[in-house]
Amino acid sequence: MKKTLLNFFFIVFTLTSLAQNHSLDFDGTDDFVDLQQNFAFEATDRFTIEAWINISSIGSFQQIIAKLGNGVLSFRGWGFQVTDDGILSAFISTEFFTQTRYVEGEQILQTNTWYHVAMSFDGEDEILLYVNGAPETLGVVNPDGELTTIATSAPTHIGNFDNGTAQEHFNGKIDELRVWSGVRSTEEIATAYMTELSGNETNLLGYYKMDVTNSSCDVQDCHVNENHGDREGSNGANDLPQFSDDVPEIDDVACGVDLDCTLSVDEVVQLEFSVYPNPAESIISFSGVHLEETNVTLYNVLGSAIKETRVVNNSIDISEIPTGIYFMVATVNNVRISKKIIKK
Repeated sequence: MKKTLLNFFFIVFTLTSLAQNHSLDFDGTDDFVDLQQNFAFEATDRFTIEAWINISSIGSFQQIIAKLGNGVLSFRGWGFQVTDDGILSAFISTEFFTQTRYVEGEQILQTNTWYHVAMSFDGEDEILLYVNGAPETLGVVNPDGELTTIATSAPTHIGNFDNGTAQEHFNGKIDELRVWSGVRSTEEIATAYMTELSGNETNLLGYYKMDVTNSSCDVQDCHVNENHGDREGSNGANDLPQFSDDVPEIDDVACGVDLDCTLSVDEVVQLEFSVYPNPAESIISFSGVHLEETNVTLYNVLGSAIKETRVVNNSIDISEIPTGIYFMVATVNNVRISKKIIKK
């Protein structure tokens, strides 16, 4: 089987009329994203984590993101989660019951509702929580003992924690997960939570937009560090976290970082044919190949399919898509072909 990698060069622009593309849907049973040993904070590190979440059920603890392993007595590391009562919580721990910082909010999160949530840790004692850009009233504040270390060999996971046995699986959708160094201020969180980022922001360590469904990097990190994640599930590909088009209603911004990720398309052949005019405002026609009644898929520069259409009079209409660079892919005589097009 011939396999060609179409390299999508990432162009910095805002898709003002295209809604945000995808979130990740976790089944609450075995789904998670493996970030390996990335974001290995120490007890003196200041950091902030943000995400959009939409829980499908409550009744058990559900990890949004955690790096949590075995200490001498219990759990060591850090975690950001929803409690069994549907309340936001977070912890930093050397030993969970003796040397820990643990907080819970008071607001009960409703199921099937999108919330922006955030936690910050000041590298000493204070953990703060936020819901929809506003500081959360802390109903539980539990500081115990001295934090000497939170280092652990456990991997960082989105959607559960794994200290040898995977636990506290997230049931619902997660989107726009951001990891920062330093404590983000209330104003910084409130100002930016309703828009996507470019990935070039100061102090940003990792940024998971969850938008690209067919990337060779699987779950892309829109950041120069490229700490990409892998979707995992114990029962094979069908039980991996699934990309969903149910997303929070926020402003969409394209990833402005040039990533190594590529869109893989099997059996793509660069046939000698042309499209015209190119650039075009509305109608693009094909020359040198007969595509009448053929289905064509257009991919944006992030590698996401944004339009499927059928060729009529050996032409397609691109008037409704935003200005930008795209790749069209079609199948002719059981061979997939592609061509770059520009919408002006």
